[in-house]
Amino acid sequence: MENPYQPPAETAEPAEPLTLPETGPVQFVGGMSSVAAVGVIGGIVLMIALFSGAAMGNSPIMMILMLSVLGFASLWVVVSLLRGVTVQMPWKWVLPLLLTPIVFVLFLPVCTAGGFVTMITIGNAGYGPTMVGLSISVIGSFTLTIISIAAMIRSRYAARAHHDAMTARRESASE
Repeated sequence: MENPYQPPAETAEPAEPLTLPETGPVQFVGGMSSVAAVGVIGGIVLMIALFSGAAMGNSPIMMILMLSVLGFASLWVVVSLLRGVTVQMPWKWVLPLLLTPIVFVLFLPVCTAGGFVTMITIGNAGYGPTMVGLSISVIGSFTLTIISIAAMIRSRYAARAHHDAMTARRESASE
C-alpha cells in the first residue's frame, strides 16, 4: 500500500517558470518624467494660445481645434516614446487620432475644477482666477491628461507584450 502523503518515486521533469522575453519591459524613453515634460510643453503652448486672442480669434471653435491639434501632437510624441514593443507606423498615427477625444473628456472637467481651486487659493477677489492661477490650471490639467492617457497606453501594450510572451513560451514548451 502506498502512502498518499509521500511524493511518488518517479516524478516528471519540473516545469520551467514562464517569464517575459529578454527584450525588456514596455516603458517610455525617460520614464514618466518625459511624458510629464510633453504634457507641460503642450500645456504651455495651449496657455499661450489661450491668452493671445490673435491666435485663437476669440472663437470657441478655434479653441476646440487648438486643443485637438495639441492633444494629437502630444499623444503622437507619447506613442513615439514607447519602447519595449513594436508599434507599426500606421498605428502610430491612428492611435493618437483615436485617443484625441479622450483629451477633451479628461481636460475640460479637470481644468474647470483646477480653475475653481486656483480661484479660491490665488483668487482675484471673487472675479475669477488670476493669470497665474489660470496658467497653473491649464498647464496642470493638460499634463495630468497626457500622463493618464500615457499610463493607459503603456498598460495596454505591456499587457499585450506579456500575453504574447506567454503564448510564445507555451508554444515552444509544447513542441
